[in-house]
Amino acid sequence: LDLVGHIADSTTLMERVELSRNCGQVQVLVVGAGPAGLVAGVTLARYGTNVLVIDKRAGVSTLSRTLVISTRGMELMRRWGLEDAVRAGAPDVVPRAWVTPALACGEGAEMPLGHPSDEEAAAVSPSRPAWAPQDHHEPILLAHLREMPSVTVRFGCELIGLCQDEAGVHAVLLDRETASTS
Repeated sequence: LDLVGHIADSTTLMERVELSRNCGQVQVLVVGAGPAGLVAGVTLARYGTNVLVIDKRAGVSTLSRTLVISTRGMELMRRWGLEDAVRAGAPDVVPRAWVTPALACGEGAEMPLGHPSDEEAAAVSPSRPAWAPQDHHEPILLAHLREMPSVTVRFGCELIGLCQDEAGVHAVLLDRETASTS
């Protein structure tokens, strides 16, 4: 147990399986390199899976389409050694809403947004949610993912077709820069 009474994380990477990279074959294709796709890539790579992560964007998001990383998401960041880096770009705030009949009236009521308080999170987890913007979070996940030997990440690459036969599933990918398919 750690100092807070939680079970210490003893997860280790599984022994990596030596995989062939012939003909561009991969075990898993992840389409989309946003937070969910990057987390999927890291998770699969930790099991030794040969993964290709693609995204039609030219790079990680420069916009913050999401602002909160859940307790479970931060548990993963902790497990992967990324929690401190993520929290470095997250303001230490208490998430609240202000409900008012009119913006200029100055009257209203504070309401919780449904995320657990630090105390509520501590009762069930060694981590707590983080208010980290996506444009801070994604580059941290991407850098971690690119350190993994069984993963390839391709930006500017779009899935344009899928077909399945006896040999497996075949994806048709478009390189948006060269307009070539593979």
